[in-house]
Amino acid sequence: MTIDNAHLPGLPATKTRCIKYWHIFGNMNLDKNQKTEGMKLLSILILSVISFASMAQQSQYAKIAGDWEGTLAAQGQEFKVIFHIKFEDGKLSATLDSPDQNATGLKVDEVSFVDGVLKMKSNQVQGTYEGTVINNMKTEGKWAQGGMSFDLNLVKKVVKAKS
Repeated sequence: MTIDNAHLPGLPATKTRCIKYWHIFGNMNLDKNQKTEGMKLLSILILSVISFASMAQQSQYAKIAGDWEGTLAAQGQEFKVIFHIKFEDGKLSATLDSPDQNATGLKVDEVSFVDGVLKMKSNQVQGTYEGTVINNMKTEGKWAQGGMSFDLNLVKKVVKAKS
């Protein structure tokens, strides 16, 4: 049997390649002990790659955590906006403040950071944010709410160490 992407729909290319190698290695003309040891090594290699990818993603999540501030210009007014992004227990979470509207701690229901794009959604205010993160210190993005979309660029606040 030949394994190609058509036989493995929906799997990322790296997983497809690992399965192909697993299949090829399993059918090599080796004795039982050689196959067993080879399969163990291949399993360790696959788990190491998956573990490394997971650690890299968690490292990116840790970098995105912090307070992100920006000014939203909407309907002739400007509003300061602050997202408080946390990384805990392997997950991102956030709350939203709009100090000019005396609103703090608003729930952000969804937070994702994939391929350099930060996305957040708050059902409470029926708004979404999507921005490209630049150097882990600023974003260029859009806030959408009430059928309208507004530019909203955020800057990560740097916490100064007390001396």
